[in-house]
Amino acid sequence: MSSEYEILRANLSDRPIAFHPMLARVLGGVYEALFFQQIAYWSGRGSDPDWIYKTRDEMQFETTLNRYQQEQARSSLKRLGVLEEERRGLPAKMHYRIVWGRVYELLEVERTSANQLVDGEPTGRRSSAKLSADSEPTSKRTTKTTQREDLSKGTEPEQLIPQRELVMIETFVRDFAQEFRDRAPLVSSVTRATNLYAASGLTVDQFLTVLQEARAVTQKASGGITTETGDGSGRKSKMAFWFRVLEDLISRAA
Repeated sequence: MSSEYEILRANLSDRPIAFHPMLARVLGGVYEALFFQQIAYWSGRGSDPDWIYKTRDEMQFETTLNRYQQEQARSSLKRLGVLEEERRGLPAKMHYRIVWGRVYELLEVERTSANQLVDGEPTGRRSSAKLSADSEPTSKRTTKTTQREDLSKGTEPEQLIPQRELVMIETFVRDFAQEFRDRAPLVSSVTRATNLYAASGLTVDQFLTVLQEARAVTQKASGGITTETGDGSGRKSKMAFWFRVLEDLISRAA
């Protein structure tokens, strides 16, 4: 047994990365947490106490996150306001800085939500937070509609969604809307996605996984999608197809 243990130790000689599930919940997922924690680890260890420089290859070697996973994490972290980027030097190199004040705000929201559940507050999805700086606040409606097909078309659900979950969903939908050349206003697509979430009965982690599954299906079906953006460019708009796939996956998961 000891010889097998020594072989294992010899093969696991690289430095382990501490992983905090709380950060994955707050920052939107595992990729975001790993990327954030690696930047946090190196912060203050160089000549600049705030900004650090990391190449994509270095980050992939240290975390195993590939290019797409790193880009997804960076996009999410920037939209949450916890990460800043700046190109410096010649040739220009990407530097990163963590906005610790914003991190503490998100952690406090998570801690407060957890304390409310412990203290016996209602466990429904609740918040009066805004979807984003340029969107309308989420508020309780008198509409009693519960059918998914109605909710997905823009009728806001009676349940309210915590700010942290809203931000996470908006981050994903914003990225997909850009990738799939969404013809609808971003606020409409975010509202539609959050309505589907509210009606789905899924946890936020399960819902985000389904969002990414719908993206993968849409990418594979790209060649058969004929809807164009309507701007004369001839490019395809795939967001409507993505929503159809999303609704189908949710119905299967429910």
